[in-house]
Amino acid sequence: MALLRSTTCPCCGTAGGARFQWGLLSPFLARRALETEPAPCRVFECEACGHRWTERGLDPAEAARLYTGYRGEDYFALRHRLEPWYTRGVNDGIGSEAEMAGRRALMARLLARAGLGGRRLGTVVDWGGDRGQMLAGLAADRRQVYEVSQVEPDPGVEKLARLGDAAGTAELVLSCHVLEHLNEPAAGLEESVSVLAPGGHLYLELPFEPWQAPFLDPRLARPWLQALGRTHWPLLAMDFVSTAARVKLRFIPPLGFLAVREHLNFFTVDSVRRLVERAGLIPLVCEQPDARTLVAVARRA
Repeated sequence: MALLRSTTCPCCGTAGGARFQWGLLSPFLARRALETEPAPCRVFECEACGHRWTERGLDPAEAARLYTGYRGEDYFALRHRLEPWYTRGVNDGIGSEAEMAGRRALMARLLARAGLGGRRLGTVVDWGGDRGQMLAGLAADRRQVYEVSQVEPDPGVEKLARLGDAAGTAELVLSCHVLEHLNEPAAGLEESVSVLAPGGHLYLELPFEPWQAPFLDPRLARPWLQALGRTHWPLLAMDFVSTAARVKLRFIPPLGFLAVREHLNFFTVDSVRRLVERAGLIPLVCEQPDARTLVAVARRA
């Protein structure tokens, strides 16, 4: 049975205040993770904090199929075949040193504002940190990474088999581009908080992916997307147009759709702040530093 998520906002916990529009499970997600065909999927929006989330989630087996060998050869071959605009350059550019250097510089500035600049830290844990690239250059006694894709960490970074192995030990925990992939971002955040020592700090980095879309009666949108999902070239063309317009113009055109790929959550500054506060943390920084990014630094009491 498909895993369906609650209509209660996963960030602020508001119940009964969500409107929705129809999106479409992308061919890539449907075939790699769900082992099915593209199908309509409701995308909810919280009227209290603006957070958006997909109705369809991933069960453990589906998540394992999606993220095992993440961005490896099999992953790339299928995604490029179903999304020709997902090129080798795009795939290999994710997590490149040029990209990581900019992200580390942003993190350093924000940690300094939170009072962590210019001193050596104890244990630092990167939750979902790939090879631990965000840890490079951080002055710390121990640098550890917990990564479900099982990629081997960079030299000088310890691999955690279980996040619980570091419970209560970390002076700083990083969670960068993780929560948008989770069925329950609040539960994921609580996991990372459990790693923090009292008085420790959490650094969050998330994508900022807003969009506007013209109103389309749900009674018309669903059958339209059901029919479109059974095609190949029309679906490919509409996916490209919809995705390009959403990324470049932050607007989904008429008859277009949000293609649900890997991101199950779409955050706002307000939803991030509320999520952090629900986890019992004290937010020190919560902002949108550029057009594509949301960041937060919070302290455990």
